[in-house]
Parts: sequence; C-alpha cells; structure tokens
Amino acid sequence: MNSHKPISCSLLIMGFFCLSGLLLFPTIGRGQEITGKIIDGENAGIPFANIVLLSRDSTFIKGTTTAADGSFMINKAKNAAILRVSSIGYSTTYLDIAEKEITKISVK
Repeated sequence: MNSHKPISCSLLIMGFFCLSGLLLFPTIGRGQEITGKIIDGENAGIPFANIVLLSRDSTFIKGTTTAADGSFMINKAKNAAILRVSSIGYSTTYLDIAEKEITKISVK
C-alpha cells in the first residue's frame, strides 16, 4: 500500500506561478525609485541628459538618460549618495540624494 498522496495538479500550477512571479519581478522591495524632470532656465525639459548615481566616494553605480520631455526614472541603489546630471551645452550638476526628494532639477 502506497502511503504517499498524489499532489494536486492545481497546487503544482499555483506553485509554478508563484515561483514565476518571483523570477519576473526581482527588484521589488530592493530600493527606492527616483523620478524627476531635468529642465533648463525656461522650464523646458532637456532630452537625453545623462543621469548617473554615484557613491559617496564618486564610484559609478548606475545610469540612465532622460526621455524626450526631460523626465527620468532610476532605481536608487543602497549605497547611492549623489545624483550627477550632465548634458551637452549645460553645466554638470551634482545633488546629494541621501535625504532629499527630487522632482525637478534645473541646469544652466
């Protein structure tokens, strides 16, 4: 007599989808999302500006570029402390992001 009970097919399917969800969304809960818009002196968005996260000792962590309207989104890494914004024709701007909320960054 076999003492093992068969595993329900629905239980296997449910387990598969739970595991798939963990594999598809690995960054949930790992960091804070930083969003904002890079603007010039006339409040116009600056397209394709470089956005870079740096550590306190200026080590590169990760980067992105702004969209055509100047907006950007980047996930903040645990050790990120500085946000560097640069674009051709504008001065490079450094922001301390340790305790600030960023919405708009004006560059000159």
